[in-house]
Amino acid sequence: MDADPCMRQIARGYWARWPDANLALELEHWEKAALLQPELGPDARVSHLSAGVLWGFPLSPGMAWVHDLLGEPIRSPRQDLRPHLSLRSGRSSQTALGHVMHRGLGLEDVTGLWGAQVTSAVETLLALQPLLPGWRGVAAVDFVLAYGDAMDLRRPMTVAELETHLDDLPAGTRGTPAMRRSLKHAADRTWSPMETVLRLLVVHFGFPPPVMNYGVMLPDGSKAYIDLAWPTYKVGLEYNGRGHYLNAGYSEEMHRFNQLGEDGWQMRNVLLNDLKLPTRVHSLYQWLEQFLPRV
Repeated sequence: MDADPCMRQIARGYWARWPDANLALELEHWEKAALLQPELGPDARVSHLSAGVLWGFPLSPGMAWVHDLLGEPIRSPRQDLRPHLSLRSGRSSQTALGHVMHRGLGLEDVTGLWGAQVTSAVETLLALQPLLPGWRGVAAVDFVLAYGDAMDLRRPMTVAELETHLDDLPAGTRGTPAMRRSLKHAADRTWSPMETVLRLLVVHFGFPPPVMNYGVMLPDGSKAYIDLAWPTYKVGLEYNGRGHYLNAGYSEEMHRFNQLGEDGWQMRNVLLNDLKLPTRVHSLYQWLEQFLPRV
């Protein structure tokens, strides 16, 4: 089969055929896992790192500088880029065939890429928590809180609901201790990993935890959502990544930002270098110190 330009090996003994050799690209591990799942039987599920990618979890191995920013040990996430699947029963870590088989928890699964069965967001999160050090584990929990346990629609969860899921699991379930540690620092309504980083930073500074994506009615009758808000003090932070400037609605966003100032809010935009450059991190601290108490 190696000689056939339309064929691509997805694991030992498993091949996929493309209708056109020009389209026969090499598959990523999550794509291989999605193709393998139905071949491995009804008890198999795409899981672990492969499921995390399909869910859209923030799993980038970069941004090591954030650990230093938050006073954490600098550790890289462990990522095994083979296809990962789990079985409802059986031994774990069977790797002889070029893919990794794990023992699953048997939680309700969802249908994902190409009709493959994928472990739930909660089960996937539990599997990945021990591999995501520090802020990375919190960002993954924040993601599940923001998007929920449905792959095809946004259905947010609360910290209390996620804690209930953990309480219902058998004692000693792998990943539970790491997930509970992350949950202590997680927050509802956190819509991006950089919002997670900024929230963890202001708490690391010693300021009160903010309300995430807080809705405010503006003088013109429209509604603004402040990334990090302290409503009692009318103080807010907005993280502006590159996407903000390229967004067609950026001018309207700036109009809402100005209206918040007119309504008595103390607002500050935070950019990537405000978090990476020590002098600008200190400037952010000094600005917050003017308006917020220390806890």
